[in-house]
Amino acid sequence: MKRIGVWVLVFCICVAALPAGAQEAARSADYQQRLELARKMHEIRPTSLQVQAAVDRAARTVPEAEKSVFKEKVMASIDQKVLEDISVKAMAEVFTVPELQRMIDYFSTPESRAISQKTPLYQGMIQPEITKMLDAALLKMRLGGGGKGIGIGQQPLPQSVPPKAPAVGRPGAPSVPQVAPPATAPGR
Repeated sequence: MKRIGVWVLVFCICVAALPAGAQEAARSADYQQRLELARKMHEIRPTSLQVQAAVDRAARTVPEAEKSVFKEKVMASIDQKVLEDISVKAMAEVFTVPELQRMIDYFSTPESRAISQKTPLYQGMIQPEITKMLDAALLKMRLGGGGKGIGIGQQPLPQSVPPKAPAVGRPGAPSVPQVAPPATAPGR
């Protein structure tokens, strides 16, 4: 009787595994197609261009006299082939066949190539402003600024210590009202 119970259990496990096995087989066939499309996408938009753009952005933080050496050393330390293989596999894992096909269609257009070339310039223009605003918000949260913006578990500073305002007058800078010190009580 125990043998029958074991065989029934084995049979149930095998039957339950059939759909997963069938899905895996279908996924494998689909995965190969996605890999091919991902490789084609990387021919259109190589990972090396994205790496170069990222290194150029990082180099903005380096003094001008050191930029070329910085870029050269960083680029030399990145194995472009390994990164490309990782990127192709990740793309094949994340995107569907129709999504990859649409990406290929889109990134093959002249407009897309222009957008890809201009995106680092755009990001370079906006990123410093985002960073300034984030830094100001984090500083306000850490020091307490009253009202919204106080960090969780933090108390606002006493009214006698006005919060430091970010560069007011700069386009997009938040307006931070200055808090007047409290009036001293007579007789103190």
